[in-house]
Amino acid sequence: MKYLKVSLFLLAALVTVGLSACKKMANTPPAATFVQFNYDSTTTVQFLKPVGTYATSNGEFQLLVNNSTSTFELFVSNLTGGTFDVASGQAAIIYASPATTGSGNLINVSSATSGTVVITTYSTTEVAGTFSFSGKDVAGNTYKVTSGTFTTTYSKASTVDYFF
Repeated sequence: MKYLKVSLFLLAALVTVGLSACKKMANTPPAATFVQFNYDSTTTVQFLKPVGTYATSNGEFQLLVNNSTSTFELFVSNLTGGTFDVASGQAAIIYASPATTGSGNLINVSSATSGTVVITTYSTTEVAGTFSFSGKDVAGNTYKVTSGTFTTTYSKASTVDYFF
């Protein structure tokens, strides 16, 4: 009987610890980090696990993400919540993707010439927002990016290097 009581007590303790651990895990899911947008109204583009960097010297923010074929970079000066205009230089965006031509594969680089970035979430660990822009590729063709969204955690650095 003594061993039965000890066994039941240990079993109850394990079940209690197990349930409380499950409850904590359910309340703190890992943050999903991504960049997604519609490119020229025909292609949905999605990147997972972007890297965000915040420059402590001047408040600049850079989001950079790539996969095996494409690269996306978003830059915002003086990061706070709010709207940032591409044409005035408050924000900059570049998207480089593969394109097939008669001579083979080329990289289309669409640099934003107009558009906005809206920061909807800004905390000490996370930045999220929306964006849209029009840009031109290296051949001078105009492209539109719509319904852009992003969310990422970020690290701090003294400066941010961006490639525009």
